[in-house]
Amino acid sequence: MRHLTPLALLALTATAHAQLKVEQPTAQCAPNATPVLGIAVEHFFDGEYGIDFSNALEETLESRGYRVYPHFEYQLIEKATVVLKGRVDAWTSSNGTQTSRVGNARINILDVDSERLLLTLSQDAAWVVLKAPTLPAFVNMVVGEVTSRYCQLP
Repeated sequence: MRHLTPLALLALTATAHAQLKVEQPTAQCAPNATPVLGIAVEHFFDGEYGIDFSNALEETLESRGYRVYPHFEYQLIEKATVVLKGRVDAWTSSNGTQTSRVGNARINILDVDSERLLLTLSQDAAWVVLKAPTLPAFVNMVVGEVTSRYCQLP
């Protein structure tokens, strides 16, 4: 029979003190911004500017460092945290003439997992056409709101 030395016996009976290291992915976030895996964007927003707005929104978000996916992406829950859906209409005069500016718009930001509404960005049509934003200006306003509230995880 083998005999244990006092040091070996102490090592076998001592409480293990393993150090659990916790590392959280870091993201360059604005104050109070929520980190996201990525952002899903509805492929065809409703309204006259639907597809143009969707394409411009995707490009602008990607240029700002976000991972952008179409809302119908396979296994979206593993890739994106929020999804943007809604409607973007052209500004229309009182006699029905449409312009190249954005009129009524409503963008909903939803949680991908629960489909719970997190935030709504809306715009009523301006009374005068020159006060209505152009499509690029409107996209930048929406992206500005998104980037102030959400940041991309690395």
